[in-house]
Formats: sequence, structure tokens, C-alpha cells
Amino acid sequence: MASGTHTTSSSSSSTRIIARKFHVGWHRELPCGHAALECGKRLTLCLNRIRPISGLPPRADDFDRRRNHLTLYVALFSSQLFACLTDRLILALLLAGCSSSSPLIPGIFLLSIYYKGYEAHPDTAQVDYSFYGALKSFAGNAQLQARVGYFGICVNPDGGSWLCSNNATALAKEVSVDQDPLNLIWLAAQFKDMIVFPYLIIIAIIFAFICLLLLATFPGWHEEEDSEGSEREVKPFPSRPVSQIALAIIFISSIFVLVSVLWQHTASVAASVIAQDFGNGVVKSGVGSSAMVMGWFSFTLLIIVTIGLLVMILSIRVLSSMV
Repeated sequence: MASGTHTTSSSSSSTRIIARKFHVGWHRELPCGHAALECGKRLTLCLNRIRPISGLPPRADDFDRRRNHLTLYVALFSSQLFACLTDRLILALLLAGCSSSSPLIPGIFLLSIYYKGYEAHPDTAQVDYSFYGALKSFAGNAQLQARVGYFGICVNPDGGSWLCSNNATALAKEVSVDQDPLNLIWLAAQFKDMIVFPYLIIIAIIFAFICLLLLATFPGWHEEEDSEGSEREVKPFPSRPVSQIALAIIFISSIFVLVSVLWQHTASVAASVIAQDFGNGVVKSGVGSSAMVMGWFSFTLLIIVTIGLLVMILSIRVLSSMV
């Protein structure tokens, strides 16, 4: 609630009105002295001018409007910090997919290619359909599965534990010819080296971290005394240039994540279809749903932070215009 404190003393002859000064920011007033109301804390807007002393109290609709803007400001600031931090963690976890054999890490992948026998699908565009029969006999009983992440490849040769590394040559030395007769490890390495591009996400993480630092510089609570000696906790509004810089940085970060996620999604689906069609009857492939969900959810969080910062800047501007 945004207002000054007016104390009125009624008698048979006169009415006395005490008007307080207003400062930049907003504060919680602690009960103190003759001007205190009932026990408890009261949220008050502090303006950067001195209101003229008037015999009429401020209008109730002005109080409600300022209180609504203050509530929106507090909610947006808290949600932006949480969303920005959560987004960084999700993007970092997305980049870490298939980089080690730790629990859950092999489950975060962009593309999965594995051996699985099934009936080959004939098509009139196939010049030699008998090729797939020969391919099936050549694959034998192989059951290797390869998963590709941004910085690593995970291989499961026989349905046991996962072997993960960023070096495809080292992984190829750990399996026999019978376990990977069609060189799926090499195919996964080609996808990672030639198609996957993680650097836009890295830049987005750096920008999100800078935005988080800028949000952390916003003024906090501190105590001060007013002209009547009443103690109060004051939280000034953040600097408008800092808020605008944070808005620009988080907007650029969201664009980078959008481009990267679109690239990741399109490339993974295309590679999955081509790999499965080429190994018709022998090879299956799929797109990592967890990586896709994490990518799009991260973009959604960045958009929420961007919109929140914009609304917060506009709310501060509206509050300043009410002075």
C-alpha cells in the first residue's frame, strides 16, 4: 500500500495533520512513537518528493494502484531470480548429457542408434530389396546401443553397463567386431562432430549468469529513521539502466537458446529417420525426449524472465509517474 502517514487529532476547536516525507523506494514501517498504528508491519511506498500538506487524506484508489504495482514488483523480482538460476542448471545438465557413465547422465541424449531385428519395410523406390536381407544376416545378433550428447557418446555393447567418452576411437576399442558390425559408434561420432553445435547454449549460460549477477545487485533492505524518529526498513527501486541491460542480456540469451533447441530438434529427428531407413530391418533409432524437454523448458524459463523484467521496468515507470 502506497501512502504517507497522516495523524489526525480531533478536538472541539481544531484538527491537526502530521505529514511525513517520502523517499525513493518502499519500506515496511515498524510501530514506533505516537504516529504508530496498531502492532504489526505495514508495507508502504516511499516516493521521491514531499507531498503538499493537505487536509484531505489520499484517495483510496491511489493506494490500491500503488499497492498492486508493488506486489507485482516483489513477485516478479523473486520469480526472476529463481527462474534464471533454474535455467542455468537445466542448460548445464543438458550439456553434460552422455559425458560420463554416472547415474541418469546417459539418459540425457540427443540421438540413440541401436541394433534391433524387425521386418524390413519394402518400397517401390528400393532398387534392390534383397540388400536388407543380406544386411540382416551381416548384423547377426548384435545388440549394441549408442547414444549421443553434446560433448560425449555412451555405448552399451551387450545390455549391461554404459561406457561413456568424448573419444569415439577409445569406445570402438572397447567393443568387438561382432558387437558393432555396421559401425554405429562411428555413425554416432559423425553426428556429434559434424552436426551438434553446443556453443550457442554455452553463450546463453554465460549471459544468464551475467543477468543473475545484475539482478543480485538490486538494492536490498536497510533500516533508516524518518524525520519523526520512526524506524523503518527501506528497499529502494533498482537502477533503471541496470534493469534495461539485464533485460537486453536475457533477451539475447533466450534467442540463442531458441536457435540451439530448434537446431538440436531438427537435426536429431532428421538423423534418426535417415539412420533407421538405411538400416531397414536391422537398426532402430530415436530422439532423446528428456533432452528435448529440457531444451524447450529452458527456453520457456528465459522467456518468462524476459517478460518479467519488462513488466517490472514498466511497473517502476508507472510508480514514478504517480508521484
